[in-house]
Amino acid sequence: MDEKELLEKAKKMELDEWQMVQVRLGLKLLPVTSIESYMRKELSHRQMEQMRIALMDGIPLEDVIQMMNPEIDFQEMQRRRIAYQLLNLSEITQSLTEIRGFCDRTRQDEETISQLKEKIKEKDTSLQQLQHELEECRKQNFVHDEQVTNESESVETSVMEKNKPFWFGRKRSKDKYIQLIKKNDYTANQLEEIRLSLEDGLLEDQLLFISRQKDAAKMKQLRLFYKQINNKDNDGVKQQTKENPDETINAEDPFLFNIDEEIIPEASLL
Repeated sequence: MDEKELLEKAKKMELDEWQMVQVRLGLKLLPVTSIESYMRKELSHRQMEQMRIALMDGIPLEDVIQMMNPEIDFQEMQRRRIAYQLLNLSEITQSLTEIRGFCDRTRQDEETISQLKEKIKEKDTSLQQLQHELEECRKQNFVHDEQVTNESESVETSVMEKNKPFWFGRKRSKDKYIQLIKKNDYTANQLEEIRLSLEDGLLEDQLLFISRQKDAAKMKQLRLFYKQINNKDNDGVKQQTKENPDETINAEDPFLFNIDEEIIPEASLL
């Protein structure tokens, strides 16, 4: 039904002038079905007005028909319409409050996430910098180890050449000692003790026993111990102690040099 047909129907219902005003006002904003719900002869123009306003305010058609009928005067219709709108407004306000709270939490979460992203970015930058420094440190250590190895080989070669008759007399070539150093993963301090042992002219078995130690401090104790022993006669020179001049001790006694029993070499190696 279009607007023209609706007006023809209203005329046939013999609506008065004021009732027709409410119909024409509804035609501007309401669908035809909504206008037909209050376009009734038994309703006064004021009752029709309250129903029209209720429909234009967005109250569902079913609720308007249920709470507004011809037996209710327009004032009661007005009160019910306002009460309905206040209730609906309260629900809307509560919904808006919840939405506002959700938006606030979302904004806070976004700020927190943004802060976390910044922290992650800073940590990532720091991590990359540390990785770069670590790589540089590894390169420097590699170069240092190469230099120490080359210096050790150079020192060993020099000492072996100096003591060539002794070492070759023991049927041990310098190449095997070089291989011994390359084969083991010695630290710089351990390589230094091996170099000093070669310079001190320690015996082959003594050098081999020292090279098997895992601690540079123990290697140093053994080197000093063997060096002292090698400076004495093989028969064992007697020495007088400061505490008791009449007491003599064997120069091969390891406790003279404060060496732990666990690193004292076997008798066969002495």
